[in-house]
Amino acid sequence: MAIDRLKYHGFRITMPRIQVIRTLARVERPLSAYGIHEEIVTNGGRIDVVSVYRILATLVEVGLVHHIGIVDGYIACRFEEEHPSQSQHVVCRVCGKVVELPLPSLISEETDKQLADIGFTNGITRVEILADCPDCQKNA
Repeated sequence: MAIDRLKYHGFRITMPRIQVIRTLARVERPLSAYGIHEEIVTNGGRIDVVSVYRILATLVEVGLVHHIGIVDGYIACRFEEEHPSQSQHVVCRVCGKVVELPLPSLISEETDKQLADIGFTNGITRVEILADCPDCQKNA
């Protein structure tokens, strides 16, 4: 799916892009650009950190990756349909695991209404929630 979406948006499929996509597809916790770089190099790949940053910018642009601001890391999008202007993530405050959830239409509609009331348009809604995952609740 990731390769098809990149092609659809006119991007070439390169080994560095594939390495970043595969790395993020394997993890449940957000990784920084340096963390992604380290994972790729540890697994025998070759890429520089600047390329990781550029690739992440492209992947965010086409909706394949989300930046999780609470932890300043990146995670692969878990939904097949594009949703570049809306995302909702629950981040475990203990272990850092991230789960992507659909953003309820009520939140999106209300946010758009509030933006319109103050004269803003084309809003991007990102919701990040800190909570405790089921595994961390068991271990508490």
